[in-house]
Amino acid sequence: VLTTKHHDGFCLWDTKLTDYNIMNTPFHRDVTKELAKACRQQGLVFCAYHSICDWRHPDYPLGSPGGKSTKPDANMDRYNQYLKDQLSELLKNYGPLGILWFDGEWESPWTVERGQDLYRHCRALQDSLIINNRVGKGREGMAGTTAQTVENPGDYDTPEQTIGKFLDQRPWETCMTICNQWAWKPNDEMKSLQECLHALIRCAGGDGNLLFNVGPMPTGEIESRQNERLKEMGAWLAKIG
Repeated sequence: VLTTKHHDGFCLWDTKLTDYNIMNTPFHRDVTKELAKACRQQGLVFCAYHSICDWRHPDYPLGSPGGKSTKPDANMDRYNQYLKDQLSELLKNYGPLGILWFDGEWESPWTVERGQDLYRHCRALQDSLIINNRVGKGREGMAGTTAQTVENPGDYDTPEQTIGKFLDQRPWETCMTICNQWAWKPNDEMKSLQECLHALIRCAGGDGNLLFNVGPMPTGEIESRQNERLKEMGAWLAKIG
């Protein structure tokens, strides 16, 4: 699952809808296309994280820092079309995708109706798509479960930095970091092999899945100690899994 766009609005693919993208950097390569191709070659399912909010875009009502400022001339309807057009690009040019992993839905400009509309839009482009519950407004905090009192179009729940409770009536997936932060930082405290394996085992035992986050360094590489931890988990799975 690649972060194609986070809350800052920077796009990791060759989008035609904004200049704020990876093709206008010294790197000047479409890393989303390269990773999508590599995944297919290795028999992996390529998936995309995509932020609903965009603090940089002039039409999105909230801005930096952290969505706490407001923009005087914002137009949410126009931004919503921009969001849908970007997702059309991803699904048509980089798909088929396994999952669309939305985030940023907690901010006030997003509504239940917009979530339902976006869900239908993406499904119309690729019927086999799996979409998380953050497309709508039904998520109950970091526990990530979908409130049954809110009509929510998402396909599964997303507990964050915590192991979901046993649930076999609705799919769920814990998203958790290998260190403390989602993004890489020097000397961040890393989870032990035992902690990593316990997270994996408890998710499987609860009839859930584990989305294990590894943030690349500024070079684009995975830090060597994190790489070794992932290999240790893989070795355990090869023996026990």
